[in-house]
Amino acid sequence: MAKRPKIRITQNDRAEYERLRRNATAKIRRTAKKFGIDLSQEVRLPRGIDSFSTRQELNNWKDEIKRFTNRDNWKYQFVKNEHGVVISKKELRRIELDNQRAIRNAKKVIDTVSKQPFIQDGKQYGTVGKRLKQMPKEEIAGVSVPVKFDFSKVTSQERLDDIKKHQRERATGEYYNKKNQQLKDNFILTLQRAFNSDADSVVERLKNLPTSDFIELSLIFDEMDIKTYYYSELGGGTAVDRDRMETIHDYLDLYEAGKIDMKLKKF
Repeated sequence: MAKRPKIRITQNDRAEYERLRRNATAKIRRTAKKFGIDLSQEVRLPRGIDSFSTRQELNNWKDEIKRFTNRDNWKYQFVKNEHGVVISKKELRRIELDNQRAIRNAKKVIDTVSKQPFIQDGKQYGTVGKRLKQMPKEEIAGVSVPVKFDFSKVTSQERLDDIKKHQRERATGEYYNKKNQQLKDNFILTLQRAFNSDADSVVERLKNLPTSDFIELSLIFDEMDIKTYYYSELGGGTAVDRDRMETIHDYLDLYEAGKIDMKLKKF
């Protein structure tokens, strides 16, 4: 195999190489000193320009260094708050966008479900939204509006990592999917503990119910809200009438017949 000829290195090439290498080294030192972040593995810093075999290889390296030192490249721009917590501007912007999206989504869900009727013992008592106002916190089935993210209040790197993950899960809906499944599982378990075998037929129907539909039904119908059974489960109040099982069957019949306007399906 023929040897590739070495590239011809000009004085301008050497001057530019030294300048770019010097800029990158300065950025690495400055970032380490100011933010405690080691960027030395993010770029290649050959000892000399003669280590490049082709002009294309040299040009690629120059582009890499220019991207690394570019002030508009937020991946390598950092901020530190008064608690000493450090984050890249790119990550900070992503958390802010996730937070904004999570807030919008939560408000939309709450507004949508608030319009649903609230039914107890087969009778309507206003709307889910009216009932919501009686609660100390604006929350529907675990969906609450997140507070606006404020980096200045983050007190540790560990807390920042938690916030980053949490906001991403809320923005994508993963957080609520997990939480809603847990609410459904807990409700089924509560019925089994409160009513034993009397709940078997209801439990089987609930298991086949899509989780998002169960959540909406639990908001509309008091008998499908886990809070209704809370004190009975603990033995702290009067035993719940077993007729509730038949009532839940009736509600599920209405659902399966398509007679309930499931607003979250249109969300």
